[in-house]
Amino acid sequence: MPYVVPVVIGIVYALLMSLVREPHRRRLDAVPVGGAGAAHLSGGALGG
Repeated sequence: MPYVVPVVIGIVYALLMSLVREPHRRRLDAVPVGGAGAAHLSGGALGG
């Protein structure tokens, strides 16, 4: 079960993002990439 949920979330995310047209998809994709980069740079700790 711990492997199924992330795969399902990834598939749903890919399907939803395929509905967004290309110029807007770049800006929308930048939000999770920026959040992942910020979490990586902060060491992954939430708030501390």
